Amino acid sequence: MIVYRHRMILIYSLVAGWLLWGTGWIGTPAYAQIERYELGRRLRVFEKAWDQIPDPEARQRTTALLDRAVQSFFGFRLPEAGKMMDEAWFALQSAEAPDPKDRWARSLRIRLERRLLDAANDRIAGDLAPFHSPKEPIPAQARLRLTLKVGGHQAETLVEPIASWPVVFDWDWRPNPTLVPDVFTNVDASLIGVVEIEGRARATIEQTVSLVSDLDSRLTRLDSLLTSWEAADDSDQEAASQSKPEAASPPRTTDRLSLRLNVDLLKGLKRGNTYETDYPAARLLAEAEALAQALQEGRSFHGPDRVGQAWLNLALPRKRSWVVRVQVPENGPEVREKGQTLPLVLALHGAGGTENLFFDGYGDGALAKVCARRGWLMVAPRSGFGIAPLPELIDELARIYPIDRQRIALVGHSMGAGQAVTAVSARPELYRAVVALGGGGRVTPRQELAHVPFLIGVGDRDFALRGARQLRDALQQLNPERLEYEEFPHIEHLAIVQAAMDRVDRFLQSALDRDR
Repeated sequence: MIVYRHRMILIYSLVAGWLLWGTGWIGTPAYAQIERYELGRRLRVFEKAWDQIPDPEARQRTTALLDRAVQSFFGFRLPEAGKMMDEAWFALQSAEAPDPKDRWARSLRIRLERRLLDAANDRIAGDLAPFHSPKEPIPAQARLRLTLKVGGHQAETLVEPIASWPVVFDWDWRPNPTLVPDVFTNVDASLIGVVEIEGRARATIEQTVSLVSDLDSRLTRLDSLLTSWEAADDSDQEAASQSKPEAASPPRTTDRLSLRLNVDLLKGLKRGNTYETDYPAARLLAEAEALAQALQEGRSFHGPDRVGQAWLNLALPRKRSWVVRVQVPENGPEVREKGQTLPLVLALHGAGGTENLFFDGYGDGALAKVCARRGWLMVAPRSGFGIAPLPELIDELARIYPIDRQRIALVGHSMGAGQAVTAVSARPELYRAVVALGGGGRVTPRQELAHVPFLIGVGDRDFALRGARQLRDALQQLNPERLEYEEFPHIEHLAIVQAAMDRVDRFLQSALDRDR
């Protein structure tokens, strides 16, 4: 059993919770939704810059700033946390102080009223305002330039002067209001906001806006179909008959539960909910319709042929379910055709996070990129303070995908690292390898653990350093066959996953080798 210091649990609960929490499964105020999204966006911008600038000195300049960001999270000073993320980005670029005009421009955020729109009828509305208060006043000749892009195509550009706060816009983005080109229909587009001062671009804010045809009617049809099935499931046959189901209710499978999960997400986006990350809502709507058709025809939908990422609600025994995000590698169809199997990597996020954290954060989805390149199935369960029922999840995943049960690895960060150790302590025979990053603690000795390869990675500035060392020491007492441990210099809690990913890649590749 893992024992965590109280401070570690609280701090990372705040960090992950405010960065990447809020997929609609709890109610939160609108201002908190926007703050979560903005913090997540700034984190992703910083992580992309980190990848592009491998200079150790440049990265070291960010350590103290990221530490201050953590303290700001801990004190609920969320705009201050955003400011520290911006300052860390500047520190990566140069040891010199940034231009005050650049600092001012990067302090701004764009709030959209809605991110899922009807392509024929809806305008893009929102406002521009500071996310954290800059010291500098609004510069002369400052303006916002908005452009909607899909591949090499773009709509007309909106230009708004910045003279006072907020800068409100209500933009009819269509190139031709009476004829919307196909390229701008049923697509997840990029809305790019450029903050200019005296004609020079100083900051870029990019978000996803999804444009679909017949939004209201399509969502209503899906919701009504699900409602009729749910009514038919009711033991009260009279209530079920009054609902007049459109078709016989399909079994309560992962496919059906996942349809409800995604329809509810799309309804939230249509209402104007802001979640912690950008969702490909146009793609999700089209897939939901295809999934509904498959259910009506009695066909399976999800499986190894459906390459890419998806949000599933796994059906578990005793009418329970569990939300996961899945990534099927490009070789999924080939593996099925040849009767082969896929290694499985289960990614366990930190306290307060969601299934999106390992895909969109943690080094801009660094682990997801590794799994895609190596041809491994990756699954991230949504989890609170309690551990997900991993053996049951594995059983259901194996029903859907050709999983190699001899090649299952756990990767966890912070509290997720503790959950990984708890899981392997309970069922060591299930797992081929374990990676614990930025977390650890004391583990109840069990000799079977000696046969499971472990990689423990932690920053030397991480508040979880002591727990990681305790985990290493406890495993060493078991005389393990393979135990790797590394303390990364000048790395704190937020950056450890990204900093350690090359080491994680090599470790997993070796541990999941079929010939091991």
